[in-house]
Amino acid sequence: MAFSGKIKRPVVDLLYSFTAYALPTFALQFLILPFIAGQLTAEKNGLFLALFNAVRLCVSLFIIPLSNIRLLKKKECLAEPSGEKGFNFLFLLVTALSSLIVMVLGLFYYGWIFDFSAMLRLIAVLLLIAAHDYFSIAFRINLTYRFILIDNVLIVLGYLLGIGLMWKLGHWELIFICGYAFGLAYTMFKSNLWRRGVKADVNKETVSKYCQLSVSSGLNNATTYCDKMLIYPLIGGYSVSVYNAAAAVSKLMSLISVPLRNVFLSYIVDRDAIFLPGEKRKKLLGIVLGGTAFLYGGFYLASLLLCRLLYPQYFAAAIGYIPIILLAILFETYAGLLKVYLLRFENTVLQVVTSCVKIVLYLFGVLMLNVVFDCGLMGFCLSILLADSVHFLIVLFFFAKNVKNKREDAKHVS
Repeated sequence: MAFSGKIKRPVVDLLYSFTAYALPTFALQFLILPFIAGQLTAEKNGLFLALFNAVRLCVSLFIIPLSNIRLLKKKECLAEPSGEKGFNFLFLLVTALSSLIVMVLGLFYYGWIFDFSAMLRLIAVLLLIAAHDYFSIAFRINLTYRFILIDNVLIVLGYLLGIGLMWKLGHWELIFICGYAFGLAYTMFKSNLWRRGVKADVNKETVSKYCQLSVSSGLNNATTYCDKMLIYPLIGGYSVSVYNAAAAVSKLMSLISVPLRNVFLSYIVDRDAIFLPGEKRKKLLGIVLGGTAFLYGGFYLASLLLCRLLYPQYFAAAIGYIPIILLAILFETYAGLLKVYLLRFENTVLQVVTSCVKIVLYLFGVLMLNVVFDCGLMGFCLSILLADSVHFLIVLFFFAKNVKNKREDAKHVS
């Protein structure tokens, strides 16, 4: 019975996490992005995608790593609650830095024309997403995944209100302002992290680990968010719209990987090692290979059908890019899962090294295929595939090496 309870809790939490993540992701990919694409011209839709990805890049670069470090420091903050003040100080600091970066990028994409109301709306989107994504880590710290589900239901309800406001007023930012205002209100009500105060007193080891993870996250997510940010100024807003249409359904692969990564990290923070006997490793490898073929085939067919349904205006131009983008995202997904294990059991600097290789390969590919050979959108897609595939192989190597070392250490101890 005790063993059954130990298994049941993570499974239930995984279901909560999956549903919670699926709701806003599904709403974004199948409702919001197609709605905005239908309301805007191809060029303006490309501008929206570039700006929104600038916001999401800053959140993934500065906020998500901080929330993951806070999760990893769960025991330390329980032993010394005043440590929360240092984390809150870091949050305010990096949020201010994110706002500055988004303002500069906004000015760049707006052609260095300062539109006060547009900039205010853009910064509001950033601040709401940043505050929500950081303070909602309390639900993962306390393993209250039911609250994460409620939180995300409220975000989707806010999205629906925002769609109505955009339809009336024409500003895409209102969708995300409404969605994250709903989610943040619930998070602030249920979480007490923000109530602990602020103090400029942070452990050097924590800052060092955060900086390493932040750099790694930024480098690792560069091909996810920077693709649209680079495509827009280099080959135009229409190409951004076509690329988004080709990638929309394959991005839903994160519906599986992100909840799994979140629950996996939440539970292994208390573990000293993870072991799999030889027979189980072989079975797991067979399941992974078979599952990969099934996933690729299923997502490819879904991409064709749903791209035509959601983005009929871009389908003919997007169809040729779908297989390449889907394969790249598959490599990215597997690398992300393995890096959760390495985050817990390897030095954080390894996250930086592997991600650095990925971004260098990506930028090299863009330079050669787009700047030198002028391959257009296909050049970007091939650059992403090159970066993600090599990145996965490197991460797989370090994962296998770590598992082997821990297995040998266990044999020596016994």
